[in-house]
Amino acid sequence: MSMSNIQLKLKRRCDFADMFVAGAFSKVVATKNDKGRWQLFGLSTAGNMAVFVEKARGDVREWSGLDYLAKFCANIGIEKWEVHARIK
Repeated sequence: MSMSNIQLKLKRRCDFADMFVAGAFSKVVATKNDKGRWQLFGLSTAGNMAVFVEKARGDVREWSGLDYLAKFCANIGIEKWEVHARIK
């Protein structure tokens, strides 16, 4: 499956957590963006959709460090997640 076939979605924290609990994600992944901040998404079990956590006022939620992101994950019950970062 090519990356162009993957839909990108934004979901509020509670909706993201509900999807996780319901088993909608095959994996949860943290990625580092171009600004050096971390973003979190769940890859759908079908592999055709990446669901990012949404900020309160829209756009993708970002964390300045993995420690903050880990605390967020723990608070919503995510115990296993992957870290993907590009090294330039």
